[in-house]
Amino acid sequence: MQELQVVIHAGGKGLRLRPHTEKINKTVIGVGKEKKPFLYYVSYPYRELVDTLYLTLHYKGDKVLEIAKQYLDFENIVGLKEPSENYLGRAGIMSYALKNGMLRTTSTISHNGSDLLIYNVRKFLDESVRNENNRYLATVLVFKPYANWKPKVIDNKVQFDFILVDENNVIKDIVKKPELDEYYKMLEEENIFVNVGCIYLSANAMKLIKEIDPKEYIKRPLQIENIENEKIKEIFLTGRAKVYTENFLWYPLKEERDLKLLENMDIESKIKNYNHSY
Repeated sequence: MQELQVVIHAGGKGLRLRPHTEKINKTVIGVGKEKKPFLYYVSYPYRELVDTLYLTLHYKGDKVLEIAKQYLDFENIVGLKEPSENYLGRAGIMSYALKNGMLRTTSTISHNGSDLLIYNVRKFLDESVRNENNRYLATVLVFKPYANWKPKVIDNKVQFDFILVDENNVIKDIVKKPELDEYYKMLEEENIFVNVGCIYLSANAMKLIKEIDPKEYIKRPLQIENIENEKIKEIFLTGRAKVYTENFLWYPLKEERDLKLLENMDIESKIKNYNHSY
């Protein structure tokens, strides 16, 4: 494996969290008993892996970078800013940064800044490196929905992306925000997982992202799971991407109910107790 880089995406507008996000990006809202920025906890697993943390920025980006440098425990924090007012999406900003020498075509963990994951990053990394050595392009950290799990539903659409895999955990399709009936059908008939926003991308996958035509993300945001794009499709739907799951804790920050759950939670204790279990 080449030198690892970690990219956390902190550019979203947080429209479902208004009015909390009218003046601040949701990734730096103070949460937990300590009222530290949400991004502090999101970045926590990577403190011992890398010296430099990359943040993709858009909405209130300057303030995000300022708060990150104040609270996060990294030698260097680099903001990857978009070239215009247009939001490029997670794949779009990485492609732009790669083209302009701000990121390297090396093995990369891409982590959604609105998903707090308390997980064993070294086990995930070990598995991802094994996959990369076996010529897989990506490894996706996933959650296995259980029978009584109640996903968020808006206008009869489940508000998550689902990954369908074969018997070897190789990805065969990605279904974005399915209708509720379709979700229950998949749950019954397919081996499905929920994408929780953390993906290991091999050096070869980063080369493909670099090759994305700028026209694909200048007009509209291009997300890393947008399989309509040919380069992204090549990463995820050619039998060269796998999923990985374990017993981890997942706390998204997308809407009001998520914030209420997190606002007084003893997050530091949860992290310590989880780490002590390994």
